[in-house]
Amino acid sequence: MADLTQPGNIRRSRLRRLKNFLVVAHDAAGSAAALVLAVALIERPVGALAFLASIAPVALLGALVSVGALAAVGVFSSLWRLASLFDFFAIFKSSALVSALVGLACALAPELAESFGLSWQAAILFCVLQSAILISGRVAYRAYRLLLKRKLKELENIEAAVFVGTLKEFDAALRAAEQGLLKNLTIAGGLLPRGASQATRVQGAPVFGDVSALEAACAKLRLGGISVCAVLTAASLSERPEELRELQVSARRLGLQILRLQPVGLSPEAAAVPLNFADFFLRSEIRVDRERIDALVRDKSVLVTGGGGTIGGEIARRVVAHGARQLVIVDISEQALQAILAELTAEAGGCDIIGYLADVRDRARLLRIMAQAAPDVVVHSAALKHVDLAESNWQEAIKTNVFGTLNVLACAAELNVPTLVNISTDKAVEPVGMLGLTKRCAETLVARLKA
Repeated sequence: MADLTQPGNIRRSRLRRLKNFLVVAHDAAGSAAALVLAVALIERPVGALAFLASIAPVALLGALVSVGALAAVGVFSSLWRLASLFDFFAIFKSSALVSALVGLACALAPELAESFGLSWQAAILFCVLQSAILISGRVAYRAYRLLLKRKLKELENIEAAVFVGTLKEFDAALRAAEQGLLKNLTIAGGLLPRGASQATRVQGAPVFGDVSALEAACAKLRLGGISVCAVLTAASLSERPEELRELQVSARRLGLQILRLQPVGLSPEAAAVPLNFADFFLRSEIRVDRERIDALVRDKSVLVTGGGGTIGGEIARRVVAHGARQLVIVDISEQALQAILAELTAEAGGCDIIGYLADVRDRARLLRIMAQAAPDVVVHSAALKHVDLAESNWQEAIKTNVFGTLNVLACAAELNVPTLVNISTDKAVEPVGMLGLTKRCAETLVARLKA
């Protein structure tokens, strides 16, 4: 619990009370002005001072009643900087309530009401004028805050981004930026997916076209003195992998960072859902083709090298889960082999699980194991996979990743194993270190054997 005696908390409390007082004073003054103006427009008085003197008690009473009605419908419980259509509707509802009370007073005491210039026409006009005055005050405040924030961002050199998403998502993102939810980032413009509803502006921010117009959008913004540093994508863009890839290529060429805007709190559809790690990838989720895995391993004998490791162990689990007849695990680590055998034996079902301590560098040992197991499928996962260790112990990485793979391929070819799967790594693409280089060599050996 906050200590209210601290100087900072005292200042904040005083400022909060001052703001609340100013809000009530604004609405009371606006209500009184609306009543005076409504009566003046209907009655058209000749003497302004005499009219104001006669209407002052009624205006004061109307202001008090209006403040009570506004409080009753919850207008004072919301912040002006967050004012929305719901708040505007609440103001109109309060105005209608006060107008109904004025109309009721005219019906119950017509002579008294007439002496103050009140009538049902004035009541209707009061409803319209009060709603307009109170709503316009809140709109003006939001516009002032928005312009002030934009000015401050320009002075502070806040980084600018181009948003990519539907019009609805663009509107939500701009609202999030207005409320300060996008830290150190401002949205300078937007791009729309192909086939989505089109517009030229959203909340004053320009729309430059579809995803192919990213370079043109950055150029136009640069002419206006805005330097774009990032592309902010909506979550729904992951459902359009072709457009997302095109966007990634353009962003990479322009040197822009690609960010993703999560939908939570930005739309009526947002809800609390379990964390899905697929949401962190800028692509559509790849579904596992279980039918093809079943066709590969069901009722077959499968040998997995390096089956005690992280990757090999998971492959071994999948092999058992998809109904293999026999699983043979080969690993050099006694502890890792014992752990995976103990885990899988408890869940084996009808699968016969066998473990062998062996090094893929030992071709003779590997050949004897394969000959005895007679596998239908060999999954080669054994490798040195840690980048730093492979770099500092490159001789061992070559022995295991290159010559070990060569031994597995030679044994599988000699025994005519129908299927061999080599587990590689993304580091084999344009390798820059020993791990990637040795795994690239392994891929080349597999490709040569296949040819």
